[in-house]
Amino acid sequence: MTSQSTADDKKVGSCARVGLCFTSPTLVPDRLTAALGISPSRCFTKGDSSPGKRVPRPWGLWALEYDREGVDEASKQLLETLEGKHDLIRQIAIDMAAETSTTIRWEPGDGYGGYSLSSETVAALANLAERMDFYFV
Repeated sequence: MTSQSTADDKKVGSCARVGLCFTSPTLVPDRLTAALGISPSRCFTKGDSSPGKRVPRPWGLWALEYDREGVDEASKQLLETLEGKHDLIRQIAIDMAAETSTTIRWEPGDGYGGYSLSSETVAALANLAERMDFYFV
């Protein structure tokens, strides 16, 4: 897989987070972890308290996320970890009535900037889930 990085995604202090998330009101994180064979970066169950709030969460979440300086590095790490698990991810989502999303969170160190990914990387990320979510912080 080849990708290109721009100078902007290498700035000191830049932070990228790329992940795969499952969400569902009936999601049981321990069952998902056992089925996928990978521990999540974060997870919670419907009804758990939100941090800093006293509001119960309206759904369960299981997320595998990688934080790196650039989006390309984080994307490659996620794709390597999940290599060969595409069919399993889809089956787990069906079995658990979960929605899946690939997420890219980008926080440029200088408050502005961008990143570049190869078409191959974008296609592989899009193939992991039902949708892609982008967050610019």
